[in-house]
Amino acid sequence: APGAFTGARVGGAEGKLAAADGGTLFLDELAEMPPALQVLLLRVLEDGAYSRVGESRVRRSRFRLVGATCRDLDAAVRNGTFRSDLYFRLQGAVLRLPPLRERNDLPELAHALLRRLSEEEGLATSSISAALTRLAAHP
Repeated sequence: APGAFTGARVGGAEGKLAAADGGTLFLDELAEMPPALQVLLLRVLEDGAYSRVGESRVRRSRFRLVGATCRDLDAAVRNGTFRSDLYFRLQGAVLRLPPLRERNDLPELAHALLRRLSEEEGLATSSISAALTRLAAHP
């Protein structure tokens, strides 16, 4: 909406929620979302309703949400930095990717990736022992 903030254009611009309507919205680092924004996200997830900055008109968007974070959301809920109602609303399917240092198959994974890249690029494979040691020690 014009005048809603510095640089706002007449007619505005399509926002993320409007662009995601009927599709998928990806939100990275959900755990870093400020509490006020968590409230707004919860509302749009519950009923699809939202308003653009500076507007009173209610708009609607239906979308599939995919979110990511490197933080423990269970802990964030326990310490009060992430809303429990939003957390439970987001609990559709959880995919946890452990850090490389926690994987038992790190050597096999690294060798398979090296083989594939070597074939794609037409390069000879080389030893990766030193790299594996560093990967396993990475915090």
